[in-house]
Amino acid sequence: MPAQTTLTADDKSRIKNAIPQSANKIAYACLGRIYYAYPDPNDWSYAGLQGAVAFVRDNTRNSFYLRLVDLSGTRGVIWEHELWDGFEYNQDRPFFHSFAGDECMIGVVFADEGEAKTFYKKVSKRKADSGGKATKASGGKKKGTKGKIDKSMISGPKAGSFKHVSHMGYDSERGFTSSGVDPS
Repeated sequence: MPAQTTLTADDKSRIKNAIPQSANKIAYACLGRIYYAYPDPNDWSYAGLQGAVAFVRDNTRNSFYLRLVDLSGTRGVIWEHELWDGFEYNQDRPFFHSFAGDECMIGVVFADEGEAKTFYKKVSKRKADSGGKATKASGGKKKGTKGKIDKSMISGPKAGSFKHVSHMGYDSERGFTSSGVDPS
């Protein structure tokens, strides 16, 4: 893993212990939080999951994954999502990325915009680094798979319709901050 400004040496050690290098290659990791757009696809809710978001090539499963490692406790990998063939990863804001999950859209809020940019580049170029073909998705919650959301299915903004309803960010002194976000 390359050096990051927001991960300490202890954090990096926890990541390496949770994601063994004998079976995995960690392409990049940085601080982040997971959000779901569920049940309302227009309303993001904090999933209660935060830690180190790692972009990983799992050599035993021959696929790429996003994995969230618990940095405040000893739970190890607390969430994962497989990047299947045709997986689309979107950079909605410099600090906020999203993608289609099995049941809803999933978002990641990063602590540092520079790290978010690097993370996006690594995930976007994964096909060039792929040694084999990835398989179908398996997320944190595994249930029936629904159709993938395509960009053409999402309408563009209408003039005068934008309303800023919430804010999510990272402050080095206070950690993650949010306002106007459902706490559940």
